[in-house]
Amino acid sequence: MVVCSLLPANAFAAGEATLDETEGSTVVREGGFGDSYTVALRFPPTSAVTVSITDPSGQVLSTPSTLRFTPVNWSSPQKVEVSAIDDGDLEPTPHTAPLVHTASSSDSQYDEARLPTLTVFVLDNDDIQPPVSVFGTGNGQIYMPLLTPRIVSGHVTDNFAGVEQVTVTFTPAVGMTISTTATLFCNPSARQCSWQAPVPATPSRYLVRARGRDFAGNVETPGPTIYIYVV
Repeated sequence: MVVCSLLPANAFAAGEATLDETEGSTVVREGGFGDSYTVALRFPPTSAVTVSITDPSGQVLSTPSTLRFTPVNWSSPQKVEVSAIDDGDLEPTPHTAPLVHTASSSDSQYDEARLPTLTVFVLDNDDIQPPVSVFGTGNGQIYMPLLTPRIVSGHVTDNFAGVEQVTVTFTPAVGMTISTTATLFCNPSARQCSWQAPVPATPSRYLVRARGRDFAGNVETPGPTIYIYVV
């Protein structure tokens, strides 16, 4: 089964700044893909504000590592690219790294102000993991690694004449979309089916969509779209 725990919504604020994460989380892979988020101030400053970004754990890098906001551009989101440091250590997938944001300014409201800390999920590329593990995000939830079986699962609501089929598509960052017919487990009295589908073995970030059809040919409500990371 997929183990879930709640994550913040895409955009969250603390003190004087707002962070907006891509797809509701920030996920990077050692020796592989990165991610990004944006930063904006919540209130207009009276003078320039410098925001420094650091990771005290030494797990990730941010580019740029400093942002400059002025009384003119304070509300315009500035993009930060995040990448993992390929350290060669055997670590769990995922493990986390904190990106700490520190402000300095001659404006007393912002000088040493409290800013959000961003949690980055880091996927390891060393030999501690099984051949395929899966980690995904969607709808404000975090899906932890799937070891056995390597599947994704979800629910489809039976709005019409009984669920006949659920098709699950996996769209990789590069390459062709993979389509598969899910295995269904239905409860007619509850008018809902759960579905399971095997995860592709090729390492990538996949956009996963599920689409249901009933026996009359109508489209069923599939539930949220998620992203998974196969490493």
